[in-house]
Amino acid sequence: MAASNIIRSGTKVMAEFPVLMVDHGAFSHLSQELLSDLVTEAATMLPTVSQDAFFGQLKSHTVFLNVARINHTCSPNVAYYFDPVTMSTRLYAVRNIYPGAELTIGYVDLTQPSQMRQFSLSPWNFTCSCPRCTQPSHQQRESDARASQLLDIRNGLDKYNFRFQDGPQKAELLITLYELEGLEVRVHEAYYRAAIEFNGVKDKWKAVKFARLCLDRGLLLKDETRPFVVQMRSLVEDVEGHWSWGFRLGGEE
Repeated sequence: MAASNIIRSGTKVMAEFPVLMVDHGAFSHLSQELLSDLVTEAATMLPTVSQDAFFGQLKSHTVFLNVARINHTCSPNVAYYFDPVTMSTRLYAVRNIYPGAELTIGYVDLTQPSQMRQFSLSPWNFTCSCPRCTQPSHQQRESDARASQLLDIRNGLDKYNFRFQDGPQKAELLITLYELEGLEVRVHEAYYRAAIEFNGVKDKWKAVKFARLCLDRGLLLKDETRPFVVQMRSLVEDVEGHWSWGFRLGGEE
């Protein structure tokens, strides 16, 4: 649950180190019996409270006791980022979270329509009953239509070999679709495409605007080395020198 005060969007909610990690190679080079024995022996070295929590939720190669307790919803209010340098997981609020509200994350690809999301959740053995999945039928159809359009637009914008000039309008609609579906956790994806599309028609100031928005949101979830971060920094620093400058115009003025 959220604290007694409002947690503002962009605030770090939690940072946690794993209680136990298993090298991925162990799963292919050790027998199941030996691997189980080694993990059990390692876990018995933990404090009693951590042992109980560990054995109650061991389903992955890396176990974060508190993060693993956070429930799924298809419009989460928290995003998580695993830092490979510190080997920690950080959680950030992606919208304002009011006192008493539950902290939630997404377990699967949330841009999918509802039936696909439910299928993706099957390994967790539960049917999602979040507000996005339990709307009245007419609203559910509208939500699924938005999700399908979101995927179509996103896939279309990623085809950089086409010459068209309505890319910026499609990208702005993409942002709206992410927002309508409560996908603030991934809206940086839409900001990225908007920055590229506006630069593609030589609208430099809107390109910079959306690049800045992409960096502001995306850096909560990803590290400095991610390609989209590098691309957005490059665009901000040299708009006209970026590869995307005018690319949708095909050399037209």
